[in-house]
Amino acid sequence: MKKRMGIVHKFAYSFYDFSAYKEFLIQGLGKAIFYIFLVTIAFSTLSNIRTVSQFNDDISRIENKFNKESPDFEYKDGKLTMDYDGPIYYKYTGDSPILSVFINDTLINGNLIVDTSGKTDASALDSYSKGTYVDSDSVTIKTGDNDITTKKLKDLFNTDIVNSNDITIDKATILSSFHLLNEIFDISMYISYPIVSFLSSLCAAFFILGPLTIIFSKNLNINLTYKNACTISLYAMTMPLLLESLSTISGLYIPEFELIFYIIALIYCFFALKNIKKSNNTKINALL
Repeated sequence: MKKRMGIVHKFAYSFYDFSAYKEFLIQGLGKAIFYIFLVTIAFSTLSNIRTVSQFNDDISRIENKFNKESPDFEYKDGKLTMDYDGPIYYKYTGDSPILSVFINDTLINGNLIVDTSGKTDASALDSYSKGTYVDSDSVTIKTGDNDITTKKLKDLFNTDIVNSNDITIDKATILSSFHLLNEIFDISMYISYPIVSFLSSLCAAFFILGPLTIIFSKNLNINLTYKNACTISLYAMTMPLLLESLSTISGLYIPEFELIFYIIALIYCFFALKNIKKSNNTKINALL
């Protein structure tokens, strides 16, 4: 009896019914790609709910800390003034990997020292392997290979469109940028990340699981084409994709999960092949 093969049925059958993989083969690679597209979009969107919520909470904490602890300051006409008599030292020490990379590695190069009082100079960076030093009119960046570069603040903001003398940045400007950062992150996660997840799934099927499935088929004396191997692989990824999504949603870290991902998918491919080998379906035999 022919199985019903809607998306929901495929999703369920891919977990436990290896006989359904014969029907998956008959339907072809195109429908397999469409299936994994829907699955990855759904799973990545669910995973994003926790990721986005956690990121927004982290940003809110930084915003509140900045609002309470940062002194008033203003950058205008190429000069930075700050309502604080002495240097300020900052490094992000929160537990968000995303913010750690964004703030420490991208924005401040590991460590940030700001001093408009003149009590210190760029030599304050000597205590760090890398970092950024900002005074009233310049910024000095020290990289990990001990390369030191100094630029005028006004040169950093000069572009073909905007003149640095037309730019004014103060504490209120930075506070308003936190909301913008949230919006940019939310949009990128809900739009870009599902697409990236889908493309990653295709790469996994076409470049890793597909070729390995062909090797399995040779050992089982099945003359499987590369196209059919990829078709099987795409459906076999359902379980590991679900586990990946659940681990993200729950916040559970699984060491070496990428290896576990491929092992589970290959187990599904193997049992699907064993079931296909026992088939007397003429359509399946024609495909093979």
